[in-house]
Formats: sequence, C-alpha cells, structure tokens
Amino acid sequence: MTGISFACNPFFDPLAPAHLDQPMPDLDTLLAPKLRRRDRQTPAEHRTLRVTSLLQVSSELERMVRERRAG
Repeated sequence: MTGISFACNPFFDPLAPAHLDQPMPDLDTLLAPKLRRRDRQTPAEHRTLRVTSLLQVSSELERMVRERRAG
C-alpha cells in the first residue's frame, strides 16, 4: 500500500474524557429497582387503555358524521 500508514487510532481525541473509552453501563443497572419503570403493561391496563382509545375514536367519528350531515 502506498502513502502514509498510521500505527495509532486516527480518530483518537486527546481532549475527550477517559471514561468514554469504556462501555456505558446498562441503564437498568444504574437505576434502583424501585425507580425503574415497568417494561410491560398488565393485561388489565392494556384493556383499559384500549377501551378508552376506542371510545375516543368512536366519539370523534360520531362528531365527524354529525358535522358532515349538518354541513
């Protein structure tokens, strides 16, 4: 290969903090178990949110139909 070869990392930043060379710890290990958010909804929470969402969509559709008939 012709040209200049480097024996070091050409992307090395001498002003970067040293801790950036180490991998970041997982967020779950940093947060206490009490402070961690749950990963999943319970089935009851899922059903409640789904029903609420469907009721909102239904009421919006009814409103749109009323407006279209009136206008």
